Amino acid sequence: MKILVANPGSTSLKFKLYEFPAERIAAQGKIERIGEAASPWQITAGGTATSGEEHVPDYAHGVSLLLAKL
Repeated sequence: MKILVANPGSTSLKFKLYEFPAERIAAQGKIERIGEAASPWQITAGGTATSGEEHVPDYAHGVSLLLAKL
């Protein structure tokens, strides 16, 4: 089972993806400056970190982005 926990801030979205029953963090990351022209993002999964920057106009787009990257 996997559980995605999201923590939205005023202009950021941080998350962790937990995997059970192993009780480990499968992935984690953040998207910053949501609503601005360029929103940097970073995701670490399976020991590999990826990052980029793109326009993320709102939190719905941010969640879609992180799900697509996962």
